[in-house]
Amino acid sequence: MKETAKDTAFKNLKGFVTFQDGQLYRKISVKRKDDYLKFFESGLYKKLLDKKYIVPVKETDFEGDRNNFKEIVQQTPFFYSYSYEWSFSQLKDAALLLLAVQKIALEHGMTVNSAKCENIQFYGAKPMIFDPFIFEKYDEGINWGAYEEFCRMFLAPLALMSYTDVRLGQLLKTYIKGIPLDLTCHILPLTANLHMGLVTHIFKHAKRIKERELNINKSRGKDKKQTIQQVKEVLKSLADCVKSLSFPESKNEWGNYYKHTSYSDKAFFAKKEIITNYLDRVNPSLVYDLGSNRGKFSRIASNKKINTVAFDIDAVAVEKNYLHAKKAKETHILPLLQDLTNPSSDIGFMNLEKTGFQKRTKPDLTMALALLPHLVLKNGLLFEDVAKFLRTLSAHLIIEFVPNDDKKVKEILSLCNQEYPNYTEERFVKVFEKYYDILEHHPVADTKRTLYLMQVKE
Repeated sequence: MKETAKDTAFKNLKGFVTFQDGQLYRKISVKRKDDYLKFFESGLYKKLLDKKYIVPVKETDFEGDRNNFKEIVQQTPFFYSYSYEWSFSQLKDAALLLLAVQKIALEHGMTVNSAKCENIQFYGAKPMIFDPFIFEKYDEGINWGAYEEFCRMFLAPLALMSYTDVRLGQLLKTYIKGIPLDLTCHILPLTANLHMGLVTHIFKHAKRIKERELNINKSRGKDKKQTIQQVKEVLKSLADCVKSLSFPESKNEWGNYYKHTSYSDKAFFAKKEIITNYLDRVNPSLVYDLGSNRGKFSRIASNKKINTVAFDIDAVAVEKNYLHAKKAKETHILPLLQDLTNPSSDIGFMNLEKTGFQKRTKPDLTMALALLPHLVLKNGLLFEDVAKFLRTLSAHLIIEFVPNDDKKVKEILSLCNQEYPNYTEERFVKVFEKYYDILEHHPVADTKRTLYLMQVKE
């Protein structure tokens, strides 16, 4: 069994975490024994399980030791993700899940003690509580201890994304404990002051925090004790506030890619058929689709029940992809935000709290369809750079070469305002053959594009 020092959000008084064959093993500290027993004996676990709000847990035959009295095992998601990789609606759905779970916990004499985003993971298009030990005994008169954290981790980024710019969700990379509420107040436009939920939970809340920090007006700086009914009213107010926030509509070229593409029906069918054949040959269990847009080609894999992570830099495209997956209740596709020229890196204390994109897992196959023009022409990378990067991800690669006389490439070149004489298929093949064996290649009918199936050289 492999022990890990990564993801230290797992490692605290709750116990220690190990991973093996897609299973997560948690040792439960003796200090959490009473909370653990109450979680099950109160009926809370069964209630959450019936609603599919929590990842199932199973006790192992661990007999206990001086520090730990139980060990449980859970199925891990096929890709562990962080909030700054989620679309607006993914973050919103995770927020509403946490509020719903807290309400149910109160009804069973327990409370959620943490609002960290990483306590929730997406299993396909469904968010679920991943850490079953964020629950502790609730005492009447105690406020919701995770309220401030919830506002920083969920409400602040959602408000900034909805009212200002959807890209501000990336602030969660810098503020990994949640976006400070005073900063949120500075960035939000004046119109946000007309939203009573934001006034209560962001603006007034930020003022109370500042008074507490400056030790001003001690009587006002301390939160009044709340009854369980008052805590539920706060939860309802937060839920109403979150529900009222919507994804900002914007005109976006790549989010509407398939509406304006130069692909004919014949070309689409031909491309799908080639990719299907390549997938059948490799038979992967996990696929990355880089530059997936809204996931039309990702679903060739996911519809075959192959776990597929659909990455894209465009927030509109990822949002649409997630909403499609959610509506269809898809379980084998996970849309996520990712900038491949600046991928998620190891961050947090000693760079151990959150693991980078390239270190989290290893797919069997990577798809890079129509991605080369963006990396090479738009971002100035060399074929050599791209090949070296892609070979670190998986043993197999499906990659599409799009020539410079393609309509979409011409659009990119028109913005670059410079020549790229080395952007040729001959040069592409010569470079990639240094790192890969080309197993197959096929032209895409009705286009000048070519799809390649490659395998990393041993």
